[in-house]
Amino acid sequence: MVRQLTELVYLAVFVIAVSLLVTIPIEVRCAPLATNTCPQGSNPALRPWHIFVNGTASGGGWSWCINGPSYSVCDSNVSGPPAGSGQAAIVQAIVASINASGCQGVVAAASSDSSFRIGSSCVRGFEFCIGPVNSAPQCCLNDLEANSCQVDATFDQPYFYECFPCGDANNDSYFTISDAVWLLSYIFSGGPAPARCKSNASGDCTLSISDVVFIINNIFGSGPAPSNCW
Repeated sequence: MVRQLTELVYLAVFVIAVSLLVTIPIEVRCAPLATNTCPQGSNPALRPWHIFVNGTASGGGWSWCINGPSYSVCDSNVSGPPAGSGQAAIVQAIVASINASGCQGVVAAASSDSSFRIGSSCVRGFEFCIGPVNSAPQCCLNDLEANSCQVDATFDQPYFYECFPCGDANNDSYFTISDAVWLLSYIFSGGPAPARCKSNASGDCTLSISDVVFIINNIFGSGPAPSNCW
């Protein structure tokens, strides 16, 4: 009974906030989309998926882009290792180029002699695109589907990694009105912090009252369903 009353109180606060067009951004983690922008923040966490390298280098180079929901970090002139160099040298060249991009919001690290991982400080995921040197990379890899890019050597992401619905603020694996209540509690009364990435129902890289509106519109109206965090 107490819990139901609490939820009703928070929902009442929500209605008042929406009626007043209140927007309270909690934390902006991504820069606006532009050419070669950089996600805000530092200490990006490496994603749990690995990109594998097969084959040998031809002596040419590559271009790459890391594209997130509101940013794109690119390098169109990556110097490749000498012709005949193996997987480890290719991994080192790509990782060094990403880490030298000047963007503190992205990071890369070798996970073995033949694979590497990428991280971003944005609350949502990204894709890694690669192509020939001095060109716009057209082949992209992400953690939602298996894919392979043949650019000099072969870059593979052979596994499907589990994704989860955005909007699951209380991290109970369900998308319900309780998630809106959890966010309202956090925003207006200092309640427990929500699951950061999962809370961003609207997918705009900003945790705010707009995510509550998004959840309410989907559950009680005809609003769109949250996308998957990836």
